[in-house]
Amino acid sequence: MRVRTHLIAMPWAQPDAPSIQLASLKAHLDSTLQRREGCRTYPAYFSILHDFRGRACQRFFQAVKVYCEYVYLPLFLRRFGPSEYRGRSAIARLLKAIREPGAKTLSLSVLNGLERATRGFLDRHVAPNLIDGGLNLVGFTLNYDQVYASLYAAEHLRRRFPERHFLFVYGGSSASLPTVYKLLTDLGVPGVVVVGEGEKKLELLVRTFQERPLAEGRTALGVVAGLDPGIVVIGEREDFGSRNPAHYATQVKSLDQLALPDFDDYFAALRRACADEKTYAAFREATEVLVEGSRGCFGKCNFCAMNRSWHGFRKRSADQVVRDTLALTRKYRTSRVQFIDNVCDTWAEDYARILLRKGIRLPSHMELRANHPEQFWTLLALAGVWCIQVGVEALSSPLLKAMGKGTRAVHNLAAHKYLAELGIMSGSNLIAEHPASTLADIDETRRIIEQIPHWGPFQLSRFRLMAGSPLYEGLSEQERAGLRPIRSYRLPPGTARYALEFSFEVPERLKLRRDIRRAWSSFKRDYERELARHEARRPRLDLERVGPDTLRITDTRNGKMLCHDVTGAAARTYDACHRGLKLGEIVQATGLSPQTVKAELARFVRSRLVVRVDDCYLSLATRPRDELLRRFLVSHGQALQL
Repeated sequence: MRVRTHLIAMPWAQPDAPSIQLASLKAHLDSTLQRREGCRTYPAYFSILHDFRGRACQRFFQAVKVYCEYVYLPLFLRRFGPSEYRGRSAIARLLKAIREPGAKTLSLSVLNGLERATRGFLDRHVAPNLIDGGLNLVGFTLNYDQVYASLYAAEHLRRRFPERHFLFVYGGSSASLPTVYKLLTDLGVPGVVVVGEGEKKLELLVRTFQERPLAEGRTALGVVAGLDPGIVVIGEREDFGSRNPAHYATQVKSLDQLALPDFDDYFAALRRACADEKTYAAFREATEVLVEGSRGCFGKCNFCAMNRSWHGFRKRSADQVVRDTLALTRKYRTSRVQFIDNVCDTWAEDYARILLRKGIRLPSHMELRANHPEQFWTLLALAGVWCIQVGVEALSSPLLKAMGKGTRAVHNLAAHKYLAELGIMSGSNLIAEHPASTLADIDETRRIIEQIPHWGPFQLSRFRLMAGSPLYEGLSEQERAGLRPIRSYRLPPGTARYALEFSFEVPERLKLRRDIRRAWSSFKRDYERELARHEARRPRLDLERVGPDTLRITDTRNGKMLCHDVTGAAARTYDACHRGLKLGEIVQATGLSPQTVKAELARFVRSRLVVRVDDCYLSLATRPRDELLRRFLVSHGQALQL
């Protein structure tokens, strides 16, 4: 039979970024199936929000994204839920229950406008491409709070076109979460869930139905049953709480087998939204194309569930990453890139070196581990990297060890310092209330945080137990069966069964003592208060070289301006500490006696100009960006042919 594939990304993804999932799946299908019926992709998250709010769509997204899944839940209930939810008063009670303090209040008028835009998009863009006399395979990416929006879209299409043959496929990181799969089963959603990587599984589905007679189009779920362990018919008994290697058997062996992502439909939608070519060119240039250099992660962090989407870690070579990145930026005429890897460490340094040899600088965003030297971060800055999320998570080495991070506090601090000096935006975060936390860990975090307000803030996040994380995998079957989802809102009676949450309360044996929870709460309050104060007065701790062997350090962290002139042995010691060295390493680097170095370090620690952590000493004053760039170019410029 004829098979046409429709891949839809519903809200709430970032509206000004293309979908790498849609682009990769489309490119794979078009390259392997020779575009027989074609694969259409629909960046609905951008188009719906633009249709609804026009140029203000980004502001609207920022205002309501705090509600996550709960924007489309009222729309789904009143349109497709039981009759008691279709009245105005029931929806009003639901909106009152999910009201976020300080956030834009959802109203019936907002919901009505969003629904008109959603149905209008589906009717204008998806419906005309549906085929008669064949199967419409409609895939949804369930990432970034897209579950209820996708269920709404699927049900709208199914009811509006009852004579068409549909197979609804739900993939992405959320699709196979135990809580999501239970909800889909409880709602009786017709369709299948794809576990893990989608390229080969989607290709298998298309090829299977292309070889079947049209009569089997109305019994598509029966055809799919048993086709592949990683393609699960919704409603079948399946334990998504345990990792099953059979789910991942069809993932690609090498990422080099994948075709270049196809973002054509996103940029076509962007062009339709722009009044003229000049406006489109400006928006296109500001748009980041998404690139992946690896899948999975070689780390073993016990709180992280990212690896549940993959089986093993696979990576591209730096040469291939450069070729793909340049091909995409040239094709779509933008110079901005976001790498979506969990970790870019295996190829990032060589990638940057290749770009520099070519004389190319690409503004880009990466995620990296902390344990790299100053030269590594400087090289990335020269290649155009402007935003980095470092896997920090904690500033206490015992806690990092308990998390399974494989890094130490001195690595995290040094990386954070280098990013501040290089002017690279940091997206790093600290995890509060990890089950292994101790009062000593909180005290150490507080001690360090108080000394580094001039480096920029960390994002604070609260520990959540996620299915697929090593901590979750380490629970017994009985403990998993007793887990309760963490509820964001207290929903009205009858509505609670539709609640969709993605994390669990920790079992009794992992719960923190009350005094530790209180200590974390106190730290969080104090840190947020300090961030607000620092936002107003921008604390500084700057280093200036005023002579061949003289440093001037200006300190405004405590609200007053203090100047420290550092000369001779003290200046040599302070310079050595920019690398976060141990006492013996500082002695070797400076050529000074141990007694002299000890005395200078003690003075710097008392003045809070140097922090001691992990038996290492790290200078806290930030150097000018140009100094780091010059140091790098002097030592590495010739090797890079600069």
